[in-house]
Amino acid sequence: MNSKNTRDQELIKLLVQDKLYTVLTRILMLFAITVVFTAICIVVALSNPNSYKKAKPEAATSGFIHNY
Repeated sequence: MNSKNTRDQELIKLLVQDKLYTVLTRILMLFAITVVFTAICIVVALSNPNSYKKAKPEAATSGFIHNY
């Protein structure tokens, strides 16, 4: 009876450890995807240095700044 109890405790410990590793790997995968996406965005922004000149800065502040 006592050996079955310790075996059950070992199984529960292994299951909890497995779930913990699963959650940690998912968090790491999301972090890696975020880093890759950010790197791609930075590369695209650096490869188009003149793209900011096409935007009209007046359009961003038109609702807030009034020239009377």
